[in-house]
Amino acid sequence: MFGVFRKSHAHGHEANELEAFMDSLEHRHLEPIKYFYHMTTTENVRRVFDEGVMIPRKTETPYWTVLSRDKDSPIGVWFSSSLYHSALPESSVYGDNRIKIPCQFIISSMLRPRMYLESFYYFESKPKNQIVRIILVDAEKNRKEADWCQKNCLRRVNMADNKILVLDQERKQYKCSNNDGKMFPYIWVEVFVIGHVEMVAIDTVDETRPSRDEAVPGKVPPGV
Repeated sequence: MFGVFRKSHAHGHEANELEAFMDSLEHRHLEPIKYFYHMTTTENVRRVFDEGVMIPRKTETPYWTVLSRDKDSPIGVWFSSSLYHSALPESSVYGDNRIKIPCQFIISSMLRPRMYLESFYYFESKPKNQIVRIILVDAEKNRKEADWCQKNCLRRVNMADNKILVLDQERKQYKCSNNDGKMFPYIWVEVFVIGHVEMVAIDTVDETRPSRDEAVPGKVPPGV
């Protein structure tokens, strides 16, 4: 087990699932990434252009996660950072437009960026897709939110040394867990950036329909 995290807030069976999941990352490879990308509807894209920023919102799903069930949880903007065969995915359940934000831009203005593992899960019908949710917060500008993360998230992540998402601000290198089609499950990293995010660039992909699959919390897919 590599030294990636500060401490765990999980207990009992949940803690065992977490440790099993972290052990499964031991032999994972990371690949360079250039963007965080936010999938949304055409209507929301127009609003982003009009306002020049991406407005932070509360998280409602999955309902059992700490961000969803706590009325005092932080608000922010969700992004994905994972690639599929080294390319951006061509579809999403969240909408038909993709707003791309350079990784460097996301944390360039943060004074004390911190990263937390909020939850991990998969869908019963798609056990080869493991979703990992990370919270990125500026502990200087958003002290209250950083304290909430420290108290409620599963673990604090070492941003420069882990097997999920590396944000090396000094070297300006950004990497994410590799989905090469050979090692399963695929690791899809979702990043919750606390606060407002300014709009930078936009890309369009095919529209998809929302999934009706039920997310299974804190569980490691079979065969991992």
